[in-house]
Parts: sequence; structure tokens; C-alpha cells
Amino acid sequence: MILQALYQLYQRLADVLPPIGFEQKAIPYIIVLDQQGHFIDLQENSEENNGKPSPRIMQVPRAKGRSSKKSYKTAYCLWDHYGYIAAQPKIQKPGMAPSTAAVSMAKKQHQAFKDKVRELASALPDDPGVQAVKQFLNLPDQIEKLRRADSWQACLQIKGCNLSFRLAGHEDLVCQSPQVIDWIKQQPLADDCSQGICLVTGEMTDIVRLHPLISGVGVAQKSTPLVAINGSAYCSFGKDKGFNFPVGAEAAYKYAAVLNHLLRKSSPTQFSIGKTRYACWGDKPSPLETDMALFLTDMNDDPEQGTERIKHLFTSLHHGAYVDEQGVNKFYVLGLAPNSMRIVIRFWQVGTVRSFAEKIAQWFTDLDITGRADHGYPGLKQLLRVTARQYKDDNIPPNLSADLIRSILSGTPLPETLAQATLRRIKAEKG
Repeated sequence: MILQALYQLYQRLADVLPPIGFEQKAIPYIIVLDQQGHFIDLQENSEENNGKPSPRIMQVPRAKGRSSKKSYKTAYCLWDHYGYIAAQPKIQKPGMAPSTAAVSMAKKQHQAFKDKVRELASALPDDPGVQAVKQFLNLPDQIEKLRRADSWQACLQIKGCNLSFRLAGHEDLVCQSPQVIDWIKQQPLADDCSQGICLVTGEMTDIVRLHPLISGVGVAQKSTPLVAINGSAYCSFGKDKGFNFPVGAEAAYKYAAVLNHLLRKSSPTQFSIGKTRYACWGDKPSPLETDMALFLTDMNDDPEQGTERIKHLFTSLHHGAYVDEQGVNKFYVLGLAPNSMRIVIRFWQVGTVRSFAEKIAQWFTDLDITGRADHGYPGLKQLLRVTARQYKDDNIPPNLSADLIRSILSGTPLPETLAQATLRRIKAEKG
């Protein structure tokens, strides 16, 4: 059901999503080259996000999963972290010398990236950007110039910092050239496929063994699959990995692309409570897609904006966006939490725009107390924060937000976990 809903959303958002074979990825720094592959500059690639600078999201060729002992052999197309691009080994802390194993791994990664670029350069001999990157990687003095750039140390401060390439005088990245885009479209969406019936589309197609990675869940922003099997105990009928739950290569790409789009930092349809990241969407466009985050979080730290949206919600229950013909459209709320091997689905609820709006309105009606006119309505995150030690979001129990949101959207009594968290908080303050 979740994958089908995401797949359907891709059809609705196809015009704003990357083309097949591409994804949106944060690229903090860009290496600028001339057409002979000579290093010119290492440019910071950031933008303002809620008043703070953050890495700009760029359209790059889709990354393949790297999870085995030989993951260093999997290099991305014309972008990757500094280990692959500059043979820069990982270090535990700034100023520390890298371990021998880290140095060896970085060399292997760099060689894999060079091999990937060499393959692409052979396929696209007339693409000046690809040829320039090839020359850059095969000129050791140019790599050293990159390491001596003013921005290099700042780049190293970002763990696993992603880099890509741009030719001087051009706006697009090298990986965004028309020739590269056409080449990517001709490549298979997944390796190691087998024929089968896709659970999402019901069609006979290539079934993926490994599903695409999802970013934006968890503090470390580590990319992990939403669906995966990594132990033989979960396999059946002699099938391996994703062949136990057959999903077509195209369907897997599309659900992952749209979920990454929903979870991006600048998305108005996502919000976080504790370590759980939520995304909401409807079958068709609805104001509730963006209002949900306002209703259930800190309301963008603007109480007046939040109060106005709640007033709008109450008004809309009688006439407007939530009760007209769009009110019967399906609406979805998905809550995800990080884990070591795959993403944990903390919350999943399906309803209609009207039913969810009515339940949220009832929630705020129940919260209404004397003095509310002076202080506004508290966001859900504010209420949960006061049950946590030191009022920190990270100390909110991981299942509490999901339990409470479920009770709000279902119109059921408050969960026992809320009472338990509140009692623990009271005891923690005793004395």
C-alpha cells in the first residue's frame, strides 16, 4: 500500500522530479575545471534554508547501493564523496592522521571512480565536460591543486562530503549535459534483475534484487533502503534479497525518487518530531499537504502564523478547501525512523482530507483553555518536548510521537505511552 501510494504520487509530480536515472542530492562543493581538465576553483555550493546556509540540492545520476565488503568498487557517475574523487581518506577527528586501512580504502575508491569516468569518456568522446574530468583525474598535480584550495579544509569538515564537477563558464554540472542524460537513460535501472510480477504495478517486468536508497531519515542523514532483506532467516523458497517481495525496477526507482523528494529539507510537506521524519501527501493537491506540518510541529517558530492556520482550518470545516469536492480525496501520512540496515516505518495512516482535518480541528478544540488567546495553540512538538528530559527533541521516546499522531488522526483516546512519558518526566524533576 505504501509503495503503491508513492508510485501514484510520482505520476502526479513527474514534471518536477528528476528524469529517469537521476536523483536529487546535496552537493556541498563543486570542482571547477577548464576544458583541458586543469583545476580552477573549489566552490561552495550552498543556499539559504530557514535563514541558515545549507548544501544546495542538485540533480545528479542516481547512486547505487554500497553495502558489501567490496562497496569501494561502486563509484557514482561524475559525483561522489572526497574519497572517490580525490583519494582523501576518512579521519576520526580533524587534525588526526588517517589509519593505514583508511588510506588503502581511499586509493581503491579513487581508482574505481577513475575507471567509471574512463568508461563514460569512451562512450561519450564528444562531451567536453566528461573529457575534462577524465584529464583532471589522470593529472596528479591537478588533484594536489584541489587539496591546496582555500575551501578544501572546509570541505573536509563535512563527513563524506559530496563533490561534483562543472566546466568554467557553464551553469550546469558536467553530469547534467544532454549527452550524459541520454547515456544515463539508456542504462538499466538496476543490475541483477529477474523476471517477475511487480507487486506495485501488477505487470510482468524486471524485478530488482536491491532497492534504491532513501536519504533524509535520521540525524546523520545516512542513505538506507526503505525495503530490504539482509538475513537468510527472512528469505523463503530459495529466493534472495528483494526477490522475496518482487518490485519492478521502474516502480522501485519511482517510489524512491518521490520519497526522497518528499523528505528533502526544503519540502513543506515534511516535518520531524524527535528522530522520526514524517511526510504527508494526497491523491490530489490539497492545502492540508503543507498545513499538516504547521498543525503538528512548532509552526515554523511563528505562533501567529500557526494560530492563523488553525483559524483557517476551523473555517474550512464549514466551507472551503477541506469540505468541498476535494475533501473526499485520499490523504496519507508516513512516519520513518533510522536504523542500521533499513528504514523503520513508525507510522502509516490513510484517510481523507476531510476526515483528517476534522480530527485535527477536534484536537485543537480539546486543547482550548483559558488564556489560549494570549499564548496561541501549542504545537504537538512543544507538548512532546515537555515530556522529555532537558526539553530536548532527541529525548522524546521514538514511538511516542507516532502513538500520539495516530490518536489525533483517529480520534481515539490519548496513548498510554504519553502518560508514561509524563510520569517519568515528573519523577525526573523530583527534588
